[in-house]
Amino acid sequence: MVTCSKKKQLKKCRKSNSDEIPQHLVMEIIRRLPAKSVARFLLVSKSWANLITNRDFIKSFETRSCSSQPRLLVCFIGRTKPCKRQYCYFFSSSSSSTTFLSRVKCPRDDPECFPCLPHYANGLMRLGYGEKKLICNPSTGKSIALPKVKNIMRVSKSLFGYVDAVMTIPKGTLFPMCGMNLAFDRDLIGPAMYFGLMGDGQPIGRYDDMWAGWCIKVICDHLGLGVKTGLPYIYHSKASNPFVNLKKEYKGIFWQEEIIPFFQNAKLSKEATTVQQCYIELSKMVKEKLSSLDPYFDKLADAMVTWIEAWDELNPPAAAAANGKA
Repeated sequence: MVTCSKKKQLKKCRKSNSDEIPQHLVMEIIRRLPAKSVARFLLVSKSWANLITNRDFIKSFETRSCSSQPRLLVCFIGRTKPCKRQYCYFFSSSSSSTTFLSRVKCPRDDPECFPCLPHYANGLMRLGYGEKKLICNPSTGKSIALPKVKNIMRVSKSLFGYVDAVMTIPKGTLFPMCGMNLAFDRDLIGPAMYFGLMGDGQPIGRYDDMWAGWCIKVICDHLGLGVKTGLPYIYHSKASNPFVNLKKEYKGIFWQEEIIPFFQNAKLSKEATTVQQCYIELSKMVKEKLSSLDPYFDKLADAMVTWIEAWDELNPPAAAAANGKA
């Protein structure tokens, strides 16, 4: 049996053996992490959240990020026999260390096909052979195959970079929509232009544009409507404090790991032939499959239905028919 006096002695012993890490040491450790990892620590405790959003920490983090040692991306290429595929091994190297990043597989069905010269832009690389090309992220190893180019020649040449053009986003591909750089046909897709629950008291911010864009893309793909990206571009310089933004966005960083696959796998029924019907079906899917993430999505699903009801009330079919837009 443990007496009260022994319990007190045990508590004192535990306290003496569990020294807290000094705050300045915690700050120094966190300062050495990438911004995305720092955002995760906002969830550890209120004291850590206050530390990370502290003005002194933000200034020291930004200074360290700007003065960080530049690193070199190194790629080694290995081929299998009889040259059916190629593997690219990516390493990040500096004067003090070399770190393995990822391995990317490039298909090579024909041993005689010409290799594509690799191109690099904004952290992504284009690789491949002949007509088979892909875009990869060396940091993560993830890649996506590019569609084949219709060309009478055996060799198709291409460049990888930024183009001042207007392009159609392929069916089945999502995109991060920005409400500040947006134009849409109200008669075609207006009922789906709902940007979610916003403002004070909501657990997530700054994902409203992307939520609307994901909903719209699923509906447009289902109804056979095109979504374009490109010119004209709109420039703005209203960037605010990155850590204040992270405080609003950090739940979205985790939630999008579930939200994006949800939209990628969302299939609307043949009975959904109007934007309103498609949107109502999506709201039911949101309630069924995303409510487990957070009660926010249960409220959002109800708000999506309310939005369509309000749209139909303010835009009755009779008025649309009178304008020749039924």
